[in-house]
Amino acid sequence: MAQNDFGTINPNTKSGTDLASDLNDFRDAQNTMHSGSTQPSYVQTWMIWADSTAANAIYKIYDGTDDIPLAVADATNNVARVALDNDRDTYIVSATDDKMDFYSSALSRMSLTATALTMSVPIDFNGQDAQFDDATGINDGNGNELLIFQTTGSAVNQIDITNAATGGVPRIDATGDDTNINFGIGAKGTGVVELFSGAAADSYNLGNLNSATTLKIANGNIQHATMTGSFTLTAPNDTESGYIELEFTIDGTGGYTLTLSGFNEISGTVDTTAGTVNVLTIRKHNTNTYLEVTQAV
Repeated sequence: MAQNDFGTINPNTKSGTDLASDLNDFRDAQNTMHSGSTQPSYVQTWMIWADSTAANAIYKIYDGTDDIPLAVADATNNVARVALDNDRDTYIVSATDDKMDFYSSALSRMSLTATALTMSVPIDFNGQDAQFDDATGINDGNGNELLIFQTTGSAVNQIDITNAATGGVPRIDATGDDTNINFGIGAKGTGVVELFSGAAADSYNLGNLNSATTLKIANGNIQHATMTGSFTLTAPNDTESGYIELEFTIDGTGGYTLTLSGFNEISGTVDTTAGTVNVLTIRKHNTNTYLEVTQAV
């Protein structure tokens, strides 16, 4: 390991013996990548030199202002680590044959082999789409199929999956370019579609209604109320689509007048006879709201 530069040679003063000595020293410097614990005094822009301060040499390139780490020669593990930052704790290394590991903050974050890419950190697509070929998808931890995507040429409709904050309801919706889109769920062969539920859904209590009331989908899909006087019932003004199933009971007096407002289409009639239980099914899609009225059996 050496650092040496013979400077400018003056043929009028430099003897053959001195020249040979200078060339030998320069050869040693070249053969050891100008290694040393400090930057060579004769460093030039884009010159590569080896920092031998530590046991593992760090190869650096000088950009005219700073030394940029290129790689670390790991003599302990007999591998070269490609350095990606100044403190050399972010790097790429191949410590195992046919395997490449990507480290950040000195911890392995991703491993790549001929058959698998293993991640130990979340993947952020940063606003970009993840694309899957037809009949490919996501496998579980055992390598078994978990979710398979099927493609349709020139597709314009799709499903949206929306999460929810505390108290909200996650959703799966049919969306796309078409104005009206059905939502299909299919079973295979003679199989059937089964829907599972936990505890019965809580019913939101609107209380006794006898004055103007506007329904809200945000209060929940299952709601109930008792009519204790005449009033106007207005369609939901929620910005999102959704539905409400309202159990609407008439009190012991009955005979009231119920005015329905804001509904684009109404099917059925609310029976305000004392003790009658009506079921109002309200469906809101975009800006249109539909009401279907039936009486409980």
